[in-house]
Amino acid sequence: MLFVDNITFSPLLRLVALSRGVDTIWHFEPLTPFAIRLVGAFRRLGLIRAEIKLVNHHIGEVPNRSPDRTHPDTHDDTGEWEYINIIGQARAICSRIKLDHLNKNPLINSMSSIWPAQKLSFHFERMAEREIIKELVRVSLVDWLNRNHPHSPAEPSTILLENKQWYSYVEPSASACGIRVISYRNYWKPPQLSRAASAGIASFRRLLELSLKRLRSKPTTGLDHHPEHSQAGSPSDQTLSDGPTVAVSYWHRTLEIDPTKRSEFFWLNDSKIPQTNILLHEYSSDKPLSEETKADITYRGIRVLGRGPGIDSWRPTIGMYRVFLTTLLKLANGLLRNFFRLKWVSLYYIKESIGLASRYAYWHDFYRSNGVKIDVAVVRYDLAKVLALGSVGGISLSYQYTVGSFCPTTLISCGEDVQFVYSPYFEKQFRDVEAVVDRFVPTGFIYDGALRELRSSTGTGEIREQFSDRGVKFTLCFFDENSVPFWDHPCHDEDAAADYEFLLEWLLSDPTLGIVFKPKNSMTLFDRISTVSDLVKRAEETGRCRFLTSETLYGSIYPAEAALLADVAVGKLLGGSAAFEGQLAGVPSLLINTERRGHPFCSWGQDRVVFDDWVSLREAIERYRNNPSANPEFGDWSPAIDDLDPFRDGQAGRRMGRYVGQIYESLKRGDSKAEAMAAAAGWYSTYLNEGKGLSQEGNPPSVEERSASSIMP
Repeated sequence: MLFVDNITFSPLLRLVALSRGVDTIWHFEPLTPFAIRLVGAFRRLGLIRAEIKLVNHHIGEVPNRSPDRTHPDTHDDTGEWEYINIIGQARAICSRIKLDHLNKNPLINSMSSIWPAQKLSFHFERMAEREIIKELVRVSLVDWLNRNHPHSPAEPSTILLENKQWYSYVEPSASACGIRVISYRNYWKPPQLSRAASAGIASFRRLLELSLKRLRSKPTTGLDHHPEHSQAGSPSDQTLSDGPTVAVSYWHRTLEIDPTKRSEFFWLNDSKIPQTNILLHEYSSDKPLSEETKADITYRGIRVLGRGPGIDSWRPTIGMYRVFLTTLLKLANGLLRNFFRLKWVSLYYIKESIGLASRYAYWHDFYRSNGVKIDVAVVRYDLAKVLALGSVGGISLSYQYTVGSFCPTTLISCGEDVQFVYSPYFEKQFRDVEAVVDRFVPTGFIYDGALRELRSSTGTGEIREQFSDRGVKFTLCFFDENSVPFWDHPCHDEDAAADYEFLLEWLLSDPTLGIVFKPKNSMTLFDRISTVSDLVKRAEETGRCRFLTSETLYGSIYPAEAALLADVAVGKLLGGSAAFEGQLAGVPSLLINTERRGHPFCSWGQDRVVFDDWVSLREAIERYRNNPSANPEFGDWSPAIDDLDPFRDGQAGRRMGRYVGQIYESLKRGDSKAEAMAAAAGWYSTYLNEGKGLSQEGNPPSVEERSASSIMP
C-alpha cells in the first residue's frame, strides 16, 4: 500500500517511480484545484497510472496498539483509543526536543531581552507538538489500514512524507511499526532563507501600508468606525472611567449579561469593574447583533471590536510599524552576535520568529492604543498576545472551561500570567506539561453561579408541558460533542450520526420517552448528522423530541438548563463538562464511552456513571427508571466530586470576578504588573482562609495534598 501526505509537484515526481505496480495511491489531504490539474497532466503523459484516492478513515477508528511492537497484531486489554497513546508519544518526543534543541537554542536565549526565554521556548514546543501529533496520527492510521486490509501484501506499506523540521523524530515511530518511510523536500516552495526574508518583507510592507493609511486618516483611536451604524451613546461616544481597559476575548457565546445565559461576561457583575472599561475583541459573526443585545451593550458602554455587520473593526496605528521594526532589529542583532560566536541558528527559527514578531507588533499596538492592561480569555492559540500584553505591563488571564482535558498536552496553555482552574487536581495537569503559568487560582466550576437561577427559571416550562401532553413519563437529555470529518480528528461525523441514530430509534420505539438534545455546535449539527435526517423528522413529529439550538457556535443555553428538563442526562466521556454541569444541577448524569477511551473516571464510575456502549447504558437507565430507589449510586459522581470541584457553592464566577477586580484596582492605583499579581494572590489567600464563599468541605487542599489523597489516578 502506498500513501502520501499531500499531493503537490514534488511528491508527484517521487510517486512516478514509487507507484509502478501499485493500483492505488492514498493521499491524506484533499486535492486542491491545482493538484487536480497536475494529476491530470501526469496521467496524460502516462507518468501516473495508479488510481488516486483520499483516505476515508479517521484516527478515532484505531484501537490502542500493544506496547510490545514485536507483536504488532496484538492489542491491550483496554481497547482504548490509539489517539491517546499518540498524544503521550508526542509529549515524550517534545520533551526530548526541548532538551536537545530548545533549552540551548542560541536565538531563543538572545531574544530574552524582549521575550522571556521560557515562554518563547514553550511557544516552539507547542508548535513542535502540533506537527508531531499530526504526523504520528498519519503513521498510526497507515499502520492500522495496512494490518486490516483484506489483501495486505507481505511487504510493508510505504508512506511519502515531507521532510519538515521534526521529521527525524517521527521516522523512528514509523519504522517501529514496520512502515517504510520515504521523505521528500518540497523544492517548489521558496527556500527557507528566501521564505524568511519574504515573510519579513511582506510583514514590513503590510505594516507600513497600514501605518501610512493611519497617518492620512483623521481618527486617532485606531477604530475603523461605521457611522451608518452609530447611535447616540454608542461606544465611540463613551468616556472611559479612570482605570485600565479590560479586554475580553470573544469565544462565540452571547453578549447578554444575564445569569441564565451562557455569556462572555458571566464573571463581570462580581468584579466591580466599570462596564465602560470593558472591551470585547475578536468578535466574529456574519449576522448582526439583535437590537436588544446591541441596545444593552451600548447602554452599558461595553465596546465591541471585530468583524460583523455593525461592528467596529480595529485598524493598527503607526506604533505597530515601530514595534515590528524594533523587534526585527533586535532579532538581527541576536543573529549577528550568534554568528560571531560561531553559533548556528536554524532558518526554521528565524522564519518562525519573524512571523511571531509580526503578530507581536500587532497585539502590542492593539493593547497600547486601547489602554488594555488585562485580557481575559478561555483559550488562546497564539503566544504573541501574551508576550505583547506583558510588554505593556499588562496581565493575561485564562480560565478552565472543561473537565475533559485529561491528555497531557502543551496545547491547553499559552503561558498566561494567571490560570483559573476548577480545582488543584486540574492545576496538576498544567504543571505536568510545564506550562509557563505564573499563578494558578482554584475557583470551582466557573458556571455554577447560574445553577440557582436556572432552577427557578420558567423558561423551559413550554417543553415540559408539550412532553406531558404527548404522554411522556420519562425524559432523557443528551449532550453531544462536536464532530469533524477529517482523518486526523478522533470524533467523526459518522460517529455523531450513530449516537443520534440509537437515541432517535429508542425514542420512536418507546411512546412514553422524551428526549431533549443539547448539541455542542447546533449551527452545523443537522449537516453533520444528515444521514439520519429521516429519523430526526419522524422524532420531531412525535412532539416528544426537542433540539435546543443556538445562533452562536457554543450557544447561550447552559447544559444545566437542558439537564433540568430531564430525569437523566447523558454526555460523552470525550468531553464530560456538560454532564458534569448536569450533575452539579442535581440530575443523575451518565457518560457514554463509545470511543473506548481510557479515562480516570473509569476507575470510580464504570457501570455507575461511565458506560462503554449504548446498549448497556439503555439497560441501566431502564433499571433505574423501573426502581430509582434500588439504584442510589446510578449517575452519582460522589467518589470524585471533591477532586473536580471542592467548592460547589455557586460562587465560582464570583471568585473569578473578584480576583480580576483586585488586579484591576491594583493597576488602577498605578501598581506594576508584579505588584498587582502579588496583591491579588495575597487577597485571594486571605479570602479563602477566612472561609468566604466556600462549601462545607472547607478550603481546597494544596496540589500535593490533593494528588496524594486523590482517588483519581
